[in-house]
Amino acid sequence: MAADLFGRRDVRLGLAVASSALIAIPVYQYVRRAYFEWRYPWVEIGKVEHLYVYPIKSCKGNEVETLKCELLGPSSGEDFDRFFLVIDDETNHFYTSRQMPKLMLLEAHVKENVLELRTPDGKQLGVNLEKILKDHITRPSTYTPV
Repeated sequence: MAADLFGRRDVRLGLAVASSALIAIPVYQYVRRAYFEWRYPWVEIGKVEHLYVYPIKSCKGNEVETLKCELLGPSSGEDFDRFFLVIDDETNHFYTSRQMPKLMLLEAHVKENVLELRTPDGKQLGVNLEKILKDHITRPSTYTPV
């Protein structure tokens, strides 16, 4: 019965086409890749020497060894890149370093769900992020130092 099946001309033709495709497709992909690499050679334009994460937009960045790319953007540990923003409590206007250049001096780190802020003169403030989420706090004026 199998001999009858493989003896048919259309089955042999189909097997020949299928086996040719199994060979031709990888050969085509190899030739295409080789042509692309020949046509557009790899040119090194620079090296990444430092990686930074900015937990608060426009504030000082934290140098990190590795970054993890996630749905919310790059992160390193608990520090997500530009996850927080400085907002005026009364006007709900956000500020960047263009409007407030001193923001670039403010250091920010997230450790154990506490946003730690440090000024250049050494003053520190901690904001417990779990407490804010738990209490559904939305106004900065209700934040209390940790």
